[in-house]
Amino acid sequence: MGLTLCISPAYQDRWSLWAETLPGSLAAHVEKAGANTQTFEVLVGPHSPNDLERKDLMPATHPVVELLYRRRNEGSLPGSRSDGYRVGLAIEGGGMRGIVSGAMMATLMDRELERSFDAVYSYSAGAMNCAYFLAGIGWYALSIYYDNLLSRAFLDVRRVLRGQPAMSLDYVMDVVLETAKPLDYATVLASPIELHVAASSIRDLKPRDFTRFTSKEDLKAVLKASACLPLAAGTPIAYDGDLFLDGGILLAHPVLTALEDGCTHILIIQTRLNSPSRVANLAGQLLMAGYLQRIRSGLGTAYLDTVKRYRQLRQHLQEVSRRQEGPPFILEVACPTGAHDVTRYSQDRGVLLQGLRAGYSAMIKAIDSEDCPDHIYLQPRLFTQP
Repeated sequence: MGLTLCISPAYQDRWSLWAETLPGSLAAHVEKAGANTQTFEVLVGPHSPNDLERKDLMPATHPVVELLYRRRNEGSLPGSRSDGYRVGLAIEGGGMRGIVSGAMMATLMDRELERSFDAVYSYSAGAMNCAYFLAGIGWYALSIYYDNLLSRAFLDVRRVLRGQPAMSLDYVMDVVLETAKPLDYATVLASPIELHVAASSIRDLKPRDFTRFTSKEDLKAVLKASACLPLAAGTPIAYDGDLFLDGGILLAHPVLTALEDGCTHILIIQTRLNSPSRVANLAGQLLMAGYLQRIRSGLGTAYLDTVKRYRQLRQHLQEVSRRQEGPPFILEVACPTGAHDVTRYSQDRGVLLQGLRAGYSAMIKAIDSEDCPDHIYLQPRLFTQP
């Protein structure tokens, strides 16, 4: 047995004070013991808990949200649509910021909207979240971030002194996804929802979109290649006669793949906040570009072009999302500036839970209404590990 925390409007008064101090107190007092897992599930006002079971709940809002709810309410299934639309879910990466996108995806599962999508597009941590999403696992998989990745087995800067990468992808792929929180590869491969994973090709100096996986080995290799962050995760991953790095190195955003794939409606999940420290960001980007340029001539330049394109694309997506014009109709969901402090390498459980709460709140506001409360309240309950 483990501990699941479930948000419920009925318990807001009782738990509000405790919930506001949860990140620090939980980090100090809740410890992982043996096979137990501290998992979080949420219900949030103004809807009652029974709203999660209602099939007629369809907020009149953005065209993307309207289509998601309509498909759910009509029982429309991927692979057998009759509406003529193609709906994509595009999730950016971000290392430990994956807890933010994971919480947003868990929100979609809470609303039983996952089968309203025809394809998912992502890379890096976002791609691993997508794999669990297609396996039908939400909150349990989300606990990977605050249980299994807060470990020196995953991230230890002291390894750099021994000439080893600080981040261990082997630990993620061979321990976490295999035994700690097993990913059901067979269910992912059999899913009627298409999985698209991007990785950056060193040979071609461009992103490559992988889909229609035929074996566990292929999917596992691509997930690992897609998350191979330069400097932190070691040397490029060899696969299919090429060498690959993190998909975000040469692909500004997975939404570009979704657009090329003909999606008429796209829900975009962002994990980044608008950072005021542009100088610090620029310094890190120049350092990364220099390292990439040494791997292959032109790779560093291509990376800086991707960074520039991301900034331009982000502004464009925000404008398109607000206008609600299409097709393609695009809805971008992101946490407001200051909502959380999760970074790519965060190792503080309180900070991660702050990101979890912020991600869930942002998605609830996007798909239900603009009148949802600003705070997430928690209710403990027992959870049985699968």
